[in-house]
Amino acid sequence: MKKLIVFLLLVVLSILSSVAQDIISDESISDYYINLGEEIEVEFDVNYITDCDSYSVDVDIDYLFKEITITVDYDYDEDCDETDDYDTEQVDILPLLEGDYSVVIECDVSFNFDLDEDIDVGDFEVVKPENKDCDASFVPFISGFCPIYGDEVCACNGQNYDNECEAYFEEEHGLYYHFTCSDFVEENSINFECGIYSLDIDNTFEIYECSNKEFDGDELYFEYEHSGDSVLITFNSSSSGTRLFLVDIDFGDIECLEESDDSKLEIYNYGSGTYYVIADEDGYSWNNSIEICDINTAEDITASNDISIFPNPAKSFIKVKSSSQKIQNIRINNEMGQTVFFSKDYQQERKIQLPDKNGLYFVRVVTALGSTTKKILIE
Repeated sequence: MKKLIVFLLLVVLSILSSVAQDIISDESISDYYINLGEEIEVEFDVNYITDCDSYSVDVDIDYLFKEITITVDYDYDEDCDETDDYDTEQVDILPLLEGDYSVVIECDVSFNFDLDEDIDVGDFEVVKPENKDCDASFVPFISGFCPIYGDEVCACNGQNYDNECEAYFEEEHGLYYHFTCSDFVEENSINFECGIYSLDIDNTFEIYECSNKEFDGDELYFEYEHSGDSVLITFNSSSSGTRLFLVDIDFGDIECLEESDDSKLEIYNYGSGTYYVIADEDGYSWNNSIEICDINTAEDITASNDISIFPNPAKSFIKVKSSSQKIQNIRINNEMGQTVFFSKDYQQERKIQLPDKNGLYFVRVVTALGSTTKKILIE
């Protein structure tokens, strides 16, 4: 009888020793200090107990307590033969907020709790890079993970959010600024003056909720003192997708008031005070420019309705006609902002021979009522 008991104990010990191996081993973390927007990599081996076993891996991130849990759900089949096989798993984890994170691997074995394992992999820190590059590629909207705390911040789309997490997760373009949107616009604005300006600049700040299109890339910021009268601002851009936006800053939020067409921005019924005029393109392009030439008061806004240009599209010529005033001068620019025709005139109608090169052109006509710029297509 004693021999039988000893034999049974040896069998039990043999079985236990055969499954006592660690399922998870050689765990490591790729770095202990990364920039915001970078991935962290966790690598580990999953050792099979039998050749019929299987497993799955899942990752959970607690953004409030900065904890990362990697769960390995392991299915153990005791009826199969033992094996020494293993798989090496590499888990890439993103998105992450700033802060100190801990990483834990939990191995949950089905129908055998004695084989469960909890492994403390280590800690790492996520810091904001010195160069706050809004073009960094991040992640789509998952703000349900965001904790309800923190100081108000301004995201790269120019909108204020309640905290860093909300700003980060609601913007695919990533990093945020630790000051309000109004600070950004004010610090990057220049006094509004007529002139030719390059659109190839360093400002990158998306803010245009009043537009159905996504304006991003390089923007010009002008500080504009409005007198309270209705105003027409005309412009000529080397990019047909350029628009002007009249915005107001109200308690740190940027409110888009008016959007231009491709040649003029009309401002009506706004009180006197400081506003901002922002020039931006629909999409990215290089070496584009904008010529902002005229700021006309209310009585001059009728200038646009006074001018007609036909035919449009045109082939070899156009006629420019003013219904009430003599034309003072006519200027035609191509899409690159280059002047291809200029003439001083003192009549109400003028026939103009067009350039041979097809494309989009801008015709600026000046009369006693003011100026207007209209777009024509040469086929």
